[in-house]
Amino acid sequence: TTSYDIANLSNGKYYFRIVSYTSEGLYGESNRVETTINLQPSSPPANLSLSLLASQVKLSWTPPYDNGNSSITGYKIYRGTSNDSLEVMATVNGSVTEYLDDNVTAGEKYYYVVSSVNLTGESDLSEVVSIEIPKEKEPAPSIGLAGIIGVIGIVMYIRYRRRK
Repeated sequence: TTSYDIANLSNGKYYFRIVSYTSEGLYGESNRVETTINLQPSSPPANLSLSLLASQVKLSWTPPYDNGNSSITGYKIYRGTSNDSLEVMATVNGSVTEYLDDNVTAGEKYYYVVSSVNLTGESDLSEVVSIEIPKEKEPAPSIGLAGIIGVIGIVMYIRYRRRK
């Protein structure tokens, strides 16, 4: 079996025929084969969701419902601190449908979208989703041993004074 890849074909109808030659000339000819190429960008990924894992944000999505007649080769993940400041933060392989963002700051709100990529290019962006990273809780004030002894001493002094 012999095969041949033809690169850089654009959308349209193509006709192919295989012709073989020997040193004496034409040997044989195949039947004509017709094919139509109709590649287009895919639809955007669907069901983008976020979950907070400690100090990380986990993004999950489902592949696009329409791949544009071409395999999904990757996904672009965009992030921003507002709807208008989204920038590509990562690109992952087309078989991946999750991403872990471990570069988040407590108290910030982040906005995310994802796009899919196939041979013809990038899809539209998914719906925007957002998540606010909770602020770190302030630790409760602690009283050292000296403070505890001081409080006990004050209580004992007050009790002693009342008995007199």
